[in-house]
Amino acid sequence: MSEEKQLTQPNKNDTDTFIAALRKVEVDKPKQEDVANLRRLLKSNDTYWQLAGDLMLQAQHSALQSINAGKSKTLMTESAEEGMQHIRRQLDYATAPMLEKLLIEQIVTAWLRLGICEMQFSTRMAGELTLAQGDYWNRALDAAQRRYLRAIESLARVRRLKLPALQVNVAQPGAKQLNVTTGVTAQESPKSP
Repeated sequence: MSEEKQLTQPNKNDTDTFIAALRKVEVDKPKQEDVANLRRLLKSNDTYWQLAGDLMLQAQHSALQSINAGKSKTLMTESAEEGMQHIRRQLDYATAPMLEKLLIEQIVTAWLRLGICEMQFSTRMAGELTLAQGDYWNRALDAAQRRYLRAIESLARVRRLKLPALQVNVAQPGAKQLNVTTGVTAQESPKSP
């Protein structure tokens, strides 16, 4: 039913073209035509902007890289990635409207950061901390929990606010009536007397 958030791979020729365009703009003063070409390529394939500019995806990747679990780092990272996919599936990411997808990504990122913060908090609390250090970690954990709960509440609020279908009838003299319903394509019907 739900599919995981995955990037579609462009073919090798397209990738080489994108990399060449990227190198042309990664200079102090890129030419305007090179920037315009890069913009065209970014619009042509969602994978390009997602790899380079999906900041939420980059933040998740960065957070995963920050996991410090010694010999278990690979296990923890892979498990966390699967956990993120599981949350997306459970929240029906694949079929959600765009606004909900953005909120689901907020939940996934907040869940990941909260888990990392909980691990760091537990590790630090097992050692010796000054009062200021303990206070810092308590506030960091509280902030991570608030962000997580706020993201969940936001998605619940948006899903709860789904409005019923609204129909607007527009008729012009001598023309057919146009019925417009939100979420459904417009239909033409004969003009009512």
